[in-house]
Amino acid sequence: EFQIRRTQTIYRWLFELMPMPRGKHSYVLSFRSVDDEGALPAEVLSSRRVKEASSLRAFWAGELARMRRLEQVHQFMYTQHSAYSAQGMLSKKAMNASSAVAQTY
Repeated sequence: EFQIRRTQTIYRWLFELMPMPRGKHSYVLSFRSVDDEGALPAEVLSSRRVKEASSLRAFWAGELARMRRLEQVHQFMYTQHSAYSAQGMLSKKAMNASSAVAQTY
């Protein structure tokens, strides 16, 4: 459940990008969340919910959300995005393994 809003937002945005496949005008997406009550300790779940809300705000405020074409996103993801580009991966600081958010991975 803690990831559903960000997941819905990003996938809806992504599947509206141009170009659409030939003869296809729009996609119909559906989402199902999984209840997270009891899946994680309350403190850990609370930290993850805060992180997800922050990540959603960052998505809308960032460069990626302003892109309108699939090739722009592809270029960005593999050359600039810190989670997917080689440079981004090498520049990341190690996550504190004992942090509440780290316990959700």
